[in-house]
Amino acid sequence: MARVRIGDIIEIPTRIGLFYAQYTHDDPDYGELIQVTRHSYKRRPRKLEQILDSSIGIIVFFPVNAAVRRKIFDVIGNFPVPPQRSKFPVFRCPGGTDKEGNVKQWKFWNGKYLWPEFWLTELTAEQQKLPIEGVWNDTLLLERLEEGWAPDKVPQRV
Repeated sequence: MARVRIGDIIEIPTRIGLFYAQYTHDDPDYGELIQVTRHSYKRRPRKLEQILDSSIGIIVFFPVNAAVRRKIFDVIGNFPVPPQRSKFPVFRCPGGTDKEGNVKQWKFWNGKYLWPEFWLTELTAEQQKLPIEGVWNDTLLLERLEEGWAPDKVPQRV
């Protein structure tokens, strides 16, 4: 079976509808990065290009090759990564957590650099919208899509 390629569109069936992810980047440490539509579809769009215009809800590292090879998700097309998705995103990186799992401190990472030098304990509203660094499996991805999870809805909890 062929490996997935940058630009591949993955169809993600859930209990609440179909979500779509585009494989946009590959990181030597974290692997494949996908950007997933914010909203589900009742059926696959006739023109797959529509998916590229959809707003993004989740940006996460996800083992796309393994999921496709195991037939968990299917590749339904390939399109050039649009300009708004082509720049490597800035992630917020969690530091220590308390007993309830709330993140106590944060840094930022853009694929090359980690900053600031010291951990932040407070984030601005804009920083709370940044994706959270991590690798998810298919179970967590489906769970988060079905519950409407977004990084800005739960800013201090991973």
